[in-house]
Amino acid sequence: LQLQDNLTVFEVDIEPTQRYKVSVLTKAGVKTDHVTFVGVDFSRENLIDKLVANGFDASAPAMILWESVSMYLPENAVTYALDIISKRCAPLSVLAMDFAEDLSDLSR
Repeated sequence: LQLQDNLTVFEVDIEPTQRYKVSVLTKAGVKTDHVTFVGVDFSRENLIDKLVANGFDASAPAMILWESVSMYLPENAVTYALDIISKRCAPLSVLAMDFAEDLSDLSR
């Protein structure tokens, strides 16, 4: 994968998972010097504050890819993260995410 020289990548996940990812990537010889790994507890911490503390520029437009996370969080944590993203990210920022819907209550 060729990345632009000015592209900044932030990988966000809970701390234990981040440590595991870095370990696996390092053992596999995958270069990660273009990635800033940010540990965050989505249920307790402000996502944008954690990103900014690690070099994220919230005043510049960003593309946020949030996948394979929301379905593991309580609804209030997802709502909180979405609220923070919408209020703190620059205009023209884009969020792409996946989610799972609980279908157990639907009558057939």
